[in-house]
Amino acid sequence: MFATITINGKPVNLKASLYSNMIYKSAFGRNMLTDMVKAETAANLCNNAESDIDRIDAAQEVKDIGYQVIWALAKEADDSIPAFPAWIRGIEDIDFSAAYGIAAKLIVDAQKLDRKNV
Repeated sequence: MFATITINGKPVNLKASLYSNMIYKSAFGRNMLTDMVKAETAANLCNNAESDIDRIDAAQEVKDIGYQVIWALAKEADDSIPAFPAWIRGIEDIDFSAAYGIAAKLIVDAQKLDRKNV
């Protein structure tokens, strides 16, 4: 599954497959799908947080995981993408919500295809 997002005014290809999680796990030591569930939980907490500190913490967790997911899919599509720290330092302009939404949809669609092949 492929899609294109825009970062710093340039197109960036994303690819999602079983290998995406391996890239993610190799880089971050965690399962990508599990982290995406954590991000969803944090997003819900963000909407229902009682304090500004809790809201800020939850929003930061969503963005941290989201950028890591976007990077893993970009890395799968283009192996020349630098390691995460260098990549994230280079981001100046991105519609995070749109980019993460596209990445999440790609992953869900890739999981559906993988289940059909089991």
